[in-house]
Amino acid sequence: MQRVSREEPENKKCNDPWTDSSRLSRHVHAVSVERRPETAHRRAVGARIAQLRRERGWSQLELAGRADLHRPYVTGIESGTRNPSLDVFVRIANALHVPLWEVFKFEDRSRDL
Repeated sequence: MQRVSREEPENKKCNDPWTDSSRLSRHVHAVSVERRPETAHRRAVGARIAQLRRERGWSQLELAGRADLHRPYVTGIESGTRNPSLDVFVRIANALHVPLWEVFKFEDRSRDL
């Protein structure tokens, strides 16, 4: 019985971006975060958290320490690039000594678009 090789020849390029991990990675990075409508809400909440933090005179590092988070994660939340869980929002609200709803108190301008 003859064995059939399932490996593709090295000279044959895969044109399917969903099976070629390097192409998929480039595709994912090429999709702008700004194009996704849900990021407007994340940016608004992040800006509100940054506002509350600055009102207290805290750095991102200080907020991160008080909420038991990493500083780069807090940076991502404030910039709207992270999508934190409810538990993380509770930790941030507790660290800021505000009720949870205060974190989400911002003007929704997405309906004006």
